[in-house]
Amino acid sequence: VLALVLALGLVPMGALAAGPIEISTAEQFADMEANGSYILMDDISVTAAYTEDFSGTFDGNGHRISVAISETSNVGLFKKVTGTVKNLIVGGTVKGTGAYVGAIAAVCEGSIIDCGNEATVTGNKRVGGIVGHAGSATSPASILNCYNTRAIEGTASRATATGGIVGYVQNADSSIKNCASFASVTAKAQGGALVGYCAGKLTSSAWGGASSSMGAAGWISEGNQNATKSYEDAASACAALNATRGSNAEWIVS
Repeated sequence: VLALVLALGLVPMGALAAGPIEISTAEQFADMEANGSYILMDDISVTAAYTEDFSGTFDGNGHRISVAISETSNVGLFKKVTGTVKNLIVGGTVKGTGAYVGAIAAVCEGSIIDCGNEATVTGNKRVGGIVGHAGSATSPASILNCYNTRAIEGTASRATATGGIVGYVQNADSSIKNCASFASVTAKAQGGALVGYCAGKLTSSAWGGASSSMGAAGWISEGNQNATKSYEDAASACAALNATRGSNAEWIVS
């Protein structure tokens, strides 16, 4: 089976000399200051979300956080991100019975960069592989160079807003760029291979596999410029994604 993998953690260690605080345990993760700067030094397992609105910087350093999180609404590794989360892979299970469910963050009003989801994600509405709800009326979000490889499911009977990368994108300046999803997306309404409901910009992204028959977005707000493309094979998708990836990550076929 063809798949896309994002090679993370390619920033030279010398660039980290400014001194983010090192994290090596679930307890240290839970105790982070909301506006601090952190770097993950090992793979860890987490069973509860980080509950504060995170406005700092969290560098996963290419490591994996295995999660087993089950709550009602606002479910994810981070409940809300207004800062930056980057270079992180999440695996395991994320389950919610209500709205705003995503593997990396339930809600993002900041940036999520070079991250991957390998966790199954289930919620009622506004459900995404990376983020459940991205952006707000006053704060755009940026989701860049991210991928999803596991099943995403929204269970609501209407306005489900479920996508492989983001469930619901708010704010015309919000951007989902250079992302890919190659897993199933299940939704009764507003289900998309990449985004469920898109009122922002969805560009330079790819989808396929179990979601290849779906549109990039389940619903696109009129008046927004959206550009997406599907590819017949993973090698072509990699080449296209790498053309705009920047210098800190690389898409490869595995």
